[in-house]
Amino acid sequence: MIIPGISSRVTPQRQALTCLGLSLIAMVICHFAFAGTATEFLAAFSGIMFYSLMNPVLSIFHESFVKYTWPSWLYYIGLLILLLLAARYISGTSIWALPEYRMMLGSIVAFYLITSIMVRVIRAIWEFAESDEG
Repeated sequence: MIIPGISSRVTPQRQALTCLGLSLIAMVICHFAFAGTATEFLAAFSGIMFYSLMNPVLSIFHESFVKYTWPSWLYYIGLLILLLLAARYISGTSIWALPEYRMMLGSIVAFYLITSIMVRVIRAIWEFAESDEG
């Protein structure tokens, strides 16, 4: 393990709950500050993007792909569903009426999946290099 103890303190569940809480607060603020412009989806995507950036970076410190990355993907799906439903409920607008946000959704999901796999490959290369040194 690169930094001892980080995998037990920073779990995918804590990351998802942090992003969910911050995004919900931002959605409520956007709802009252920018009435009628569907900025609630922008706040939701900000939280989703924060998780998409934070989770792969922190996954490099965890040894197991199965114990960290698979649950991370499940929390990501849950975060997507909860935030998009909350944005829909707060704004009263469907994401299907907002083509720019649909395109952002596809881009962010692809970015997260590719990045999380790439980080695990980098971790495997790192471990292989360390095992060859000894």
